[in-house]
Formats: sequence, structure tokens, C-alpha cells
Amino acid sequence: MYIHSDGPVTVRNMKETPEDCSFAGRLAIEAFRSKFVHVTSERSIPTVIKCSEKSQYRQDPVFYQRNFIAEYNGEKAGLMMLKYNGDPEERDNDAWNALGCCDTLGLCCLGICLSSSVSKGKCYLDHICVDERFRGKGIGKVLMTVGENEARRNGCRSIYLYVSSTNRAKNLYERQGYRVKGEESCCCFIYCCTGEKVCFI
Repeated sequence: MYIHSDGPVTVRNMKETPEDCSFAGRLAIEAFRSKFVHVTSERSIPTVIKCSEKSQYRQDPVFYQRNFIAEYNGEKAGLMMLKYNGDPEERDNDAWNALGCCDTLGLCCLGICLSSSVSKGKCYLDHICVDERFRGKGIGKVLMTVGENEARRNGCRSIYLYVSSTNRAKNLYERQGYRVKGEESCCCFIYCCTGEKVCFI
């Protein structure tokens, strides 16, 4: 069932299928590759992608309701994840066991740095990304609109996200009506975990 269907772009909930899990796991790493290289290494990225793909399986049903896949003319093109107050944590399904100690520690620190406790009445846009082959086709904007509609449908009064000041998508968010609420500048922990000096909220 499609949540959104307009022209070549459709959006639907993620399913626990090999195709969806592989796509979501791969894109979630590739779209934010610099952060994952920063906390592991370039050499580790193929293993990180395989682990990420495996981690998409055996999650709580809510996980699949909060993850959205955009398709462009039937091809998987984008991914978005929303989080709400009271959502269950992602299950640890031993997916990351293939990584060594240093890579695992780096990913744990990144996870802590990027995690967000969601207040009641708010929606956290955990991540949104578009496969580079499909950028510039309005997919990010459609995903944002779907996210905002889903947040309203779930009784939220606001939606928020974190973005690096150097991320080109920041302009898309501002065109969608998002405003910078604050910035984390030169926080040692955030820089060590993401490799980014400034993140806008």
C-alpha cells in the first residue's frame, strides 16, 4: 500500500523483505558514508554495510511502520525514518558481530551522539536520504511532506531533525519551512563521533 503516489514518485512503508532490508541497510550507510568512515575506516565500510543490511531484520513491527521507502518509476530511490515518544528501541539482533572492537566502539559512540530522546507531541526525523542516482528529482521533498503528514496523523505538533551545517540538504529543509533552533559548535564529543564541527538543530 502506498502512502503517497504522485507521478513517478511513490512512498510506502518498509517491509521485512530481503530487497527492502538490503536497500535500507545499504543506503543508510552510503548516504552518511563520511560519518561511518570517521568512526570506523574506509576499509571497514563493506562490512558495515552488510551488518546494517542484516540489522534491518527481526525488528519490532513499529520499526517497519516508521521507515519509509520512496520509489522512482518503480526503483527504490530514498529512505526516511521517523521516531516518536515511546517507540521501542531497535533490537540488537547480533547483526554487528562481524565488526572488530574498534569499529564496534566507534559505531557505539556515533549511535550515542546521534540518538535523540523524543518528547511527547514531537516527531524526530531520524534520517532521510536519497540514492545519489535519483537526486534532483524531488524525492527528498516528497519524503519530507510524507514525514510531516505522518507526524500530524500521529498527533505531533512539531517535527525536528539534526543536520550538519555543510549538508546540502539543509537548504531543502529550510525551503520546507524548517528553521534552525540552535547549533552545537565545537563540542568535542560530537566532533569526535561525527567528524563534523557544527550541527544545526
